Amino acid sequence: MTTPQIILVISLIVVAVGSAFFLLSPSLQNETGVEQEVIQEPAQGVGIDKKPLDAYTFDKGEGMENYKVLDCYYKSQIPDVIIKKEDIVVNNVTGVPFVVCISAGERKTGGYNLSLNDISINRDNFQIFIDLFLKVPAKGEMVTQAFTYPSIGVEINEVLDVGEWEVIVTIEQKNGDPLLLRKGFTFSN
Repeated sequence: MTTPQIILVISLIVVAVGSAFFLLSPSLQNETGVEQEVIQEPAQGVGIDKKPLDAYTFDKGEGMENYKVLDCYYKSQIPDVIIKKEDIVVNNVTGVPFVVCISAGERKTGGYNLSLNDISINRDNFQIFIDLFLKVPAKGEMVTQAFTYPSIGVEINEVLDVGEWEVIVTIEQKNGDPLLLRKGFTFSN
């Protein structure tokens, strides 16, 4: 064998051994499995309720019609809800439209995605209900090996009554307990 052929064979062996090591690494295989993650304390003004979801009884009122789903990248280490008006985070909303941006928190890999199941409004109790589903990567699914922050935005175009409102968000997840997030805000015209 010539020197270039020997170098080529050695290079191929190194690549093969390195690939096998990478694929068999237990720490990376655990990243693609479904896991229960510890939820930290919420950001200021957002509550994460610790009781099971069925411990609550909500009158969700009627389905909301004047909304649209948006991309809303929101980098938060914990599940969180913020309200934006013209791309500025606010607690006092004047008029519509405004955006409710929800983050499912920091995840160790890619493959996570939030989707909207339902949205409703109870005008008597001044509450907006947003039901989401968090898709998790399937076991063995190829995913990005980087921290990700699955998030979604819902633009509200519904004219609300003036007063103190609350957004109640439920995030259902496969093989995990649902999360319940609450965020209050003031609405005025």
